[in-house]
Amino acid sequence: MPSFPGSVFAPTARASGQTIQAAHVNDLQDEVVALEGGYLNATARLNSSNSTLATLSVTGGSTFAGPVTFGSTAPHRGSLRAPSTMTGELILYPPQSTASTAVGRLFRPDGTEIDISTSWSAGLQEAFTECATGGYDLRVIGGSDRISSTRSGAVVYSVPSTQTVRVPPLQGKSVIFGAITLNFGSTGDEVGLLFDSLMMVHWDMRGCQIATQRKGHIVQFQPSSQVPIDNVVTMTDSWIRIHTISINSTQSTGACVRFMASTGGIDFNTFEFSELNGGQTGILVDTPGTGLSFSGNRITCPHVHDQLVSTTPQIRVGGSTTTQIAENIWTIGVVSSNATKPGVELWSRRDLWTLQMSGSAPSTDGIRFETEAQGNQVWCGRVLGGIANNAGVHTNKVYVTTPDQRAAITVAAGSSVLTYTNKDCVDETLVLTGGDLSSVSLSIDSTTFDNLSTATRLIPLDVGQTVRVGFSTTSNPTVVRLLKGPAPSFST
Repeated sequence: MPSFPGSVFAPTARASGQTIQAAHVNDLQDEVVALEGGYLNATARLNSSNSTLATLSVTGGSTFAGPVTFGSTAPHRGSLRAPSTMTGELILYPPQSTASTAVGRLFRPDGTEIDISTSWSAGLQEAFTECATGGYDLRVIGGSDRISSTRSGAVVYSVPSTQTVRVPPLQGKSVIFGAITLNFGSTGDEVGLLFDSLMMVHWDMRGCQIATQRKGHIVQFQPSSQVPIDNVVTMTDSWIRIHTISINSTQSTGACVRFMASTGGIDFNTFEFSELNGGQTGILVDTPGTGLSFSGNRITCPHVHDQLVSTTPQIRVGGSTTTQIAENIWTIGVVSSNATKPGVELWSRRDLWTLQMSGSAPSTDGIRFETEAQGNQVWCGRVLGGIANNAGVHTNKVYVTTPDQRAAITVAAGSSVLTYTNKDCVDETLVLTGGDLSSVSLSIDSTTFDNLSTATRLIPLDVGQTVRVGFSTTSNPTVVRLLKGPAPSFST
């Protein structure tokens, strides 16, 4: 019975002149057979504490009882997996230095390293490009900064130049980040992170911060080239999550987030942000190009704050006559900055808003509906700065939980008819007291009126409805509006 692999073979010492017995040769033979069979039939094990192998190929499951150290040529976890030419994810490791020009390391799924030693973006631009051209998913490694002594902040990927990091057209891809800080250097007006067309893309930057002192737009969504499979210019059916965007510049003229559908539509996506800090504007939606739209999207950010708001609102949806921004769902929290511009300015149609406002009231308006705005609905706890309604069609409506407001309507002396339309974006009730009424009628379109009883003294008015009251020129009624929300700045 051979000793291997249970124990070390320990033959008795032999001396010259002794007779060689059959067992002596058989014992050696048994050990040789056990060794060869063990290694060729996968029953042998390596118990050496200091084994060095030129190469090692492991085709089955393995268990490591202690730590395993890899040399600098193979730190990638993909080296432990079977290589694949059909699928897999790129891995970008962070720079191992705090220098602003430091570069990470990029690996393909089969463990081969891509040379990014000359990268100006810590490897991010090369990773995004390889993701698109190679057909891979991408994982950007983050976590606590283990270079500094505190180990509290996220690892930093720096873009010290004036360059823009561009996300090329992607379709059917997943890009996932660990907790990182993406720091854009310079104080110019260059865009920081620019997204081209996306279709069915999952982009997850939870726990990440994009920080800059640049003055321009920092994250810009602007489809301009075709996605690789469907061959259309679009941004659709995608989910994009960026935790924090921070612009630390008092000279900023840009937005934390800009949506620019000038050459391709932006439709049916989910955009999630946790914090939009600083900049001239928090969220800016440009008027789409001809035949394009910004529609069907869901946009969320509970903390929009510290915008400069000297020339634009904190949030602006549209900027000119348009019917192409529509049917979006917004869940937004705005900390107002006591600014000279509105908190939220809307040119859109049929958007749904859940809005929370805190901070100091703007000196103009909390919500402003511009010329083409129609059918928008806003639910909010309060509207700091009131509501301005410049819309041509009065179908925008605000549901607000602040106490009712009271405002009188002046009846001109000697007049015999009062016509009043609710243009205030909130439900109202007209209270008529005194006066000799000859007629009371109500209209939903200011054209066709339905008569009410002249005994009617309380008249509920939905947004856009018109009431006409006839009365004696010598006995005018007193008319008071009770508004379900803040007194508007619209002149009635």
